[in-house]
Amino acid sequence: MELLWRALGIRYHQENTIERHRYGGAGWLVWGGIILGSRTDLHVQSVTMTGHIYRDVILEQHVRLFRGAMGAEFLFMDDNARPHCANIVDECLQSESIPRMD
Repeated sequence: MELLWRALGIRYHQENTIERHRYGGAGWLVWGGIILGSRTDLHVQSVTMTGHIYRDVILEQHVRLFRGAMGAEFLFMDDNARPHCANIVDECLQSESIPRMD
């Protein structure tokens, strides 16, 4: 931990403060697929991500089609964000026989 010493009375001077803004609205969904020199379009939507939205928007509309185009060598990778780990997501991937990277 680093301690900063300032002269008395200058704590709130402009040069000693950092302006911060907190965004309390809906989240943003940003998604794209990449594979060996190829990629999908970048998709951006103003929506709060849930397991249902992830399944309906990403998996059903994009990943399933991308997998069909890539064939048997396709391996799906996502991070461990809470919506990605929902049971409905696991069920969707299993029903579509989409293998997920551990």
